[in-house]
Amino acid sequence: DGPLGEVVDEAVVEVVEPALAVEKTGPTAVNPGDTVTYELEIENTGTGPAFDLLIADALGDANLSYVSGSVMFTFKVFTQADVVITESASGFSFSLVDSATGDPIPVGPGETLTVTYQATLDEDAPKAETFPNTATVNFDSLPGDPLDENGNPVDDRDYTVQDEHAVATIPAVTKTPTASSFTETDSINGSDPFDLAIGEEVTYTYELIIPEIDMESVIFMDNLPDGI
Repeated sequence: DGPLGEVVDEAVVEVVEPALAVEKTGPTAVNPGDTVTYELEIENTGTGPAFDLLIADALGDANLSYVSGSVMFTFKVFTQADVVITESASGFSFSLVDSATGDPIPVGPGETLTVTYQATLDEDAPKAETFPNTATVNFDSLPGDPLDENGNPVDDRDYTVQDEHAVATIPAVTKTPTASSFTETDSINGSDPFDLAIGEEVTYTYELIIPEIDMESVIFMDNLPDGI
């Protein structure tokens, strides 16, 4: 018999993993009492499907109240009617699970889930204030709680992604006469009424309160009436 030969073979496996990116958008400036519509765009930029998504937004500010029943989405053949949504005045949460079967609804590589919902800004919300809140998405690399062939838990990877959006009430401005050129009229800062004589010069002080948000421009104007 001759010498034994060696046979070699190689197998290549590819490890795939989900990677979700979430972007939360909405209006920048609103008035107290307005209804604000938010949009969450959840995109899987990874190489594997994402399972067991838990999508939530706890609005986190007493001036914002979640609008019940406002969560809307269409994904594949599923809509908001196919999942169980937990709601409160301060926000919502839901798992992306088909309530009819109990099966998770995966978000595959390259797929995007878009969710919209609404909140109301309180009528008494202060002017020129910023109201931020954060949306959170938790997800897994495997569905459910997987077990190996011996019944031991498999270490699937849990992930969390977040994005924040801030809505602000519109800027506020106050205009106050603070000085005049004639001492005889006896009008000083704080006088009410602020008396002026014909031909007298008056000094106004403006206070402009701007919320802490990015704005393309701020235009300040004062249209004086006839006679001034």
